[in-house]
Amino acid sequence: MHDYVKQNGKISECQSQSIFNSLIKGLKYVHDMNIFHRDLKPENLLMLNEREVVISDFGSAIRYTPGESEETTTVGSVAFQPPCTSATGKVPSGFKLDIWAVGVTLYDF
Repeated sequence: MHDYVKQNGKISECQSQSIFNSLIKGLKYVHDMNIFHRDLKPENLLMLNEREVVISDFGSAIRYTPGESEETTTVGSVAFQPPCTSATGKVPSGFKLDIWAVGVTLYDF
């Protein structure tokens, strides 16, 4: 995804919405499987076509057990982490880390 944006410049709002929908559906599936990705960014999204992406690079991902603490340590790319991580070194949950990174990714589009 990163190379696509680099080559084509800004992408249209309509295309961004479609890609964002695809990303959210993929992330929901990952979270439903009790996995936090923890390193979402355009470089870790592979384009299937002009409107769909696949989440890749699960090297920083962790599996969590529902009911246990979802607190996680800071991992991934600093530019895609919430501001609180630099102050504390931890984020409240892997879920919130992933959601923050999705928002930054949308802004990047």
